[in-house]
Amino acid sequence: MPGKITRIAVTYTMDTPDGPRHTFHGLAHMRRHVRPERVNELLDDLAVICEELVAAREPAPGSGLTVLPRRTR
Repeated sequence: MPGKITRIAVTYTMDTPDGPRHTFHGLAHMRRHVRPERVNELLDDLAVICEELVAAREPAPGSGLTVLPRRTR
């Protein structure tokens, strides 16, 4: 039972003469300003990473975790 990415939040920090400048970028902002194929590739990569992280967790009573099938590209 594969899941899906529902939220992404990235804080990007740049060094400026006035000190660090933090910018926040969410999925909706990415979809408006980035080529769709780049966003789709990012979502695919993050989905694989999340599936691997979930698979690495030990299922425990009440955790809601079960063994998920491996995703193939």
